[in-house]
Amino acid sequence: MKNKVLIIEDEILARVGLHQLLDWEALGFILLEDAKDGQEAIQSIENKHPDILLLDLNIPKVNGLQILEYLNKNNLDCKVIVISCNEEFEMVKEAMKLGAYDYLRKLNLSSQELKEILLKCRAEKQPFFRVREIRYEEIISHTGKDIFQDVGTYRTLLCILPHKEKQDGIFSVTEQCRAWFQKRGQEYLQIHKGAQCCYFVFDSRFPGEFYEKLYQILMQSCLIKLYLGIYEGVMKEETDINRAIALAEQIQMMSYYDEEQRIHYFTEKIPAKEHSPNRMPHMQAALKKAVSELDREEIKKTITHIFTAVYEERYININVLRRIFMDMLGV
Repeated sequence: MKNKVLIIEDEILARVGLHQLLDWEALGFILLEDAKDGQEAIQSIENKHPDILLLDLNIPKVNGLQILEYLNKNNLDCKVIVISCNEEFEMVKEAMKLGAYDYLRKLNLSSQELKEILLKCRAEKQPFFRVREIRYEEIISHTGKDIFQDVGTYRTLLCILPHKEKQDGIFSVTEQCRAWFQKRGQEYLQIHKGAQCCYFVFDSRFPGEFYEKLYQILMQSCLIKLYLGIYEGVMKEETDINRAIALAEQIQMMSYYDEEQRIHYFTEKIPAKEHSPNRMPHMQAALKKAVSELDREEIKKTITHIFTAVYEERYININVLRRIFMDMLGV
């Protein structure tokens, strides 16, 4: 895969110079549309997910140090090469403290110097090829292969939940995903964890169109209802993977509410309530009474009240929802 490079520079001559220093395509890099200020840079980072930034520190609206702070705050794993002037030494030191990968002097910058540092960046961001599948038990017990050996850092975890309309739902979804990823040349790590959801981990982040297209492909080929849970963030250790799985698995809660939105991003745990809605025991008792009296209209009315109470107090822990529904079935 080619690494995407974003030039963040307000001076047009400097931007033109960087474009002309290298044959970017021949070296295997994709140059994104330049960002002329910090706001454009953040927008491009959010939408196009560059791998490497060539960052001028003195840019308008949002300066280079603030860009680095933004990357840290949002756990974005871009390699940042600072392009500096000689008089910016103190700012360069601050940039390095904030996680900049390296810096280059803007004056007399040579093509060889830029090429070497870019190739070094890419070598440290090579996609993973050897490990394609692993069992979840191997991750939590640390007995499996070193899934970070070839990639270093993962940045996306995708959890796909097929609706239980077909017994082979998880199998067909997994196979279609694999075929689509391979067709795109997209490397991935698959984690096997039970038979309810399928999990894929990537070393890149993707625009929303990626998931929309995948969703459409799966819907057309598998003909079952699906939900996609996505976690985006830096994953460098097994504990990071565990946390990402736990967050992405919250898509199961969304499936209980069966919302029209089937693709959800999760950055933190949903504050789900651990208790039933108010007056639920009273409504369950009213349902029991209506059933015992064979009062069809009262049964419908009471069931409507129960579901309304559930919807009005979302989100409720799945186990609590199960208990409510099982109690209704019992009645």
